[in-house]
Amino acid sequence: MPGVSKNGLTITQDLEKNQIRFCGKVPSIKEFPERIRAYASVINLDTNLGDIQMNHSLVNGSLRFVFPKTQGSLQILKYRGGKAVDQSDDHLIFAPLTPSNCEINPLMIGSTRSCIIKKFVNTDGGSINVLHILVDTPGMEDFTFDINHKTCIIRGAEEEEEDKSNFLKSERKYLISMIFDCSCCTFDAKGTKRRHQILKDGLLHLQLRVSSSSKLITVS
Repeated sequence: MPGVSKNGLTITQDLEKNQIRFCGKVPSIKEFPERIRAYASVINLDTNLGDIQMNHSLVNGSLRFVFPKTQGSLQILKYRGGKAVDQSDDHLIFAPLTPSNCEINPLMIGSTRSCIIKKFVNTDGGSINVLHILVDTPGMEDFTFDINHKTCIIRGAEEEEEDKSNFLKSERKYLISMIFDCSCCTFDAKGTKRRHQILKDGLLHLQLRVSSSSKLITVS
């Protein structure tokens, strides 16, 4: 649930159906007011819910449940978002987000299920082009940021668990590599600052300055 804080998570129990329901919503992001990032799902348990102890944690947008001595299944809810936005004309190419090359988040119930959304924003009367990118990086604690006029590379890893015996420990690592598939666009490496790249609750908001000799398409 990238972008959801501990205070933004709601968990309810249905003792009659032996279900755990959870949901969360990401606070509005100025550059993406049209993107409602909301998550929800249901866990169906095979054991009487009143007879087991539930443990859960939400760390850097990664929600984990532990139900001792029982089995269950995760129910994917119906998607209520609109059509996916075609972002193929903005010249940017991504390398795999993670080793599993995750492209959608099945728990998303609003906006788009894409793990990466992006748009160009023109500032200072159109003289400055800023490429805003939201990337789902659940569990990621920190990242390195390398940029030159041709490429931008982000590397990060999931925060280590204090409980080494936790069988859910996944040690996820992230590699995000971006290049422009054109001769008209380049990254403004000097104008793009590390401090403007924001990681909060497992949601990475990149703000990259771009120089271009052609008109860039603003995705909304």
